[in-house]
Order: sequence, then C-alpha cells, then structure tokens
Amino acid sequence: MAKGRFKISGYAERLADRARGDKAEKFTTSLEPLPTLPTQLWSEPAQCVLHAFDVLVPANLRVGYVTAESEPVPEALERLGIRVEMLNAAALAFQDLSSFHAIVIGVRAYELRPELSGANQRLLDYVSKGGTLVVQYQREFAWDKFHYAPYPALISPPLPPAKEGAGQVNRPLPRITDENSSVKLLKPNDPLLTHPNKITPDDFRGWVQERGLYFWTEFDPQYTPLLAMNDPGEPDLTGGLVYTPYGKGTYIYTGLAFFRQFPEGVPGAYRLFVNLLSASESRSARSAAKRPRR
Repeated sequence: MAKGRFKISGYAERLADRARGDKAEKFTTSLEPLPTLPTQLWSEPAQCVLHAFDVLVPANLRVGYVTAESEPVPEALERLGIRVEMLNAAALAFQDLSSFHAIVIGVRAYELRPELSGANQRLLDYVSKGGTLVVQYQREFAWDKFHYAPYPALISPPLPPAKEGAGQVNRPLPRITDENSSVKLLKPNDPLLTHPNKITPDDFRGWVQERGLYFWTEFDPQYTPLLAMNDPGEPDLTGGLVYTPYGKGTYIYTGLAFFRQFPEGVPGAYRLFVNLLSASESRSARSAAKRPRR
C-alpha cells in the first residue's frame, strides 16, 4: 500500500425494483428502513481513516506500561505488533521486570499512581541491569522535589527571591504550543535518532495541537538532549527529549506529546517512539560492532 491518509467508508445500497416502483438508494448515515423496525440514525457517516506509513519495529518487542489515565499510547503500540503489558501495583512491586525490552511511564503517572513512587528504585535497578525506561511528561509539583531520575533534573527550578516591593514573577510553563515550530536535531547520528528508524526534520511534519509540554529546563550534564525547539519569539527548549546511560541501560525523559499524535496517525511520532523503545537493541548492536573480530 502506498503511504498516505485514506478514508474508508461503509454504506448500504438498495437496488432499483421496477416491479415495486422502488428507486435505487444509497444509505450512508442510517440503516435502510425495514417494515418492522423504525429507522436507526446516527450523526456520523460510517467511515474511518486509515494511515499508511513506513515504520521499522524490532521483532518480539515487549513493553511494560504504567498508565494513570485513559491514554491512547498502549493501544497504538499494539497496532504496531508490539506486545504491551499493563503494570499494576503488584507487578511494580514484585514482578520480574527483566523480561521487558522497555518500560514506559505514562503521562502524570507519578502524580496519579501513588505506588509508583515506592517502586521507583526498582525501576532504576531495572535500568542499571540493562533495561530501558521511557518517562513521559510529569507535572512539576509531582516531579521536581522527589528526585525520581538517576541524576538531577527539574521542570520548574525555584525562582530567585523577589526584590523587596517587587511583584511576584510567574515562570511560564515549559512547553511548545506551536505544533509547526521548527525542530533541530542536536545529535542527528545518535542511535535514538537512527535505529531502527532514521529520524529527520520531516518526521516532525503534521503534528497536531502542540509539540510537547513539561519539558525539563535544568538537568545534569550526564544527560544528552536530542532536540531543540521553541515557540515564536521564545528561546530554544532542549529538555523535550533527554536521555542518559545508567549502568547497563538507558533512562529517557520526554515531554513530547505522543499521546496527541498517535490518534491522528502522525508517522514521525510512531517512528521516534519505536526508536526510544528499541534503545536496548541499539546498545546491543553498538556493543557487537565494538568487539574485535578474530
């Protein structure tokens, strides 16, 4: 199938019947009337949108997912053939996490899943033993003072004390509201931007509503930022996709609004998220390439 956005429609058709005097009709928003039942109506035509695009997905990719709200990301990943297991409180506390290639923390999960805080050290241990942890956006009051990441990272650092008599200064939310804002690839050859899908500026076309929100604004030098972007007239923000090696694994934080892009079938969002989930495979490939041949 060619790449693109396609619309699939369904309808009921009644053929003409000269003997009964019936004309040919097509029914797109209601069922054909039956003599024993009233006509059933609905407000939208029977149609759906199909998105076709190229995305490489490693075979047998297995992901654990910690969600706090009804969000579209797990279902979107399953449509790519990725095995997704939702992790409840018992799984976070006791399950062997080593079977997952990656674990994803859903938006606002540290705020809305109280057991997640107590399981955070287990998640960091999972990373240090070779796992990949992808943390999606969290709000600053549920993040900044708790030190969940392996190294210091803040969404909204404390403001300096106001001068006497000065009004209170409010810090703007670190987000990119312009969905068409330019995106710079800071490390275009980094494995997270090349494996298994080569990410280019084209992958940020067609995004909807916003680029992302609750970006990190201060983070330890051990983290590597991969993208820079800004709203018109504003300075670049580089905390929208940040990662660090931790032990044998990879810790990733992203404020990019994948949860808005997936329902709209944005190809670049799918391709980039698969790369994040494939970090352990990227590490294995790099290690194999570095081994001396005999």
